[in-house]
Amino acid sequence: MSETRLLQLELQDRSLHALLLAVQKALSRSGYGDVQFLGRRRPRQKSRFGGHDLVCETVMGPNLHRTVVKVLRDSVRTRHLDELAGAVIRTGADSGIVVSPFPQTKEVARHLGSGRAARVHVVAGADMAEWFAGFGVGTTKDGRLDRQYFLDLEVAAEQVEEFLAKEGV
Repeated sequence: MSETRLLQLELQDRSLHALLLAVQKALSRSGYGDVQFLGRRRPRQKSRFGGHDLVCETVMGPNLHRTVVKVLRDSVRTRHLDELAGAVIRTGADSGIVVSPFPQTKEVARHLGSGRAARVHVVAGADMAEWFAGFGVGTTKDGRLDRQYFLDLEVAAEQVEEFLAKEGV
């Protein structure tokens, strides 16, 4: 099995908060600037498999570029594209990205770029694993799966969950 496939499977096995932390790191390393968590942290505000929005702010010359990122633990469906397009419009962002370690449905592939009111992109499945590997997130220097990184990531995710529960967020 390829290292990229192993990385994809490892990402699919992570909790939502661990996945959020890993995506935040990948976005930062990719040059998306300051990455912040948006609201909606309670389980009743999420889909059955969890989902959460991040916002990235990057200053390019005199302009501020904002990207809303929807992180999922489920296959990417057209509903997710619609939700993200709404979030992009509502927040006044320039674009949006849906990120998931699971693949996108065939219907999503047909709908991408089909004249939506907001620019929305998808990084899902093997593409997500390749993106992570390209920026050294979850991999060792020689490109192999870094299992210790994922163990540490889950510990950090548990601490985040405990903090949020304690703060009542």
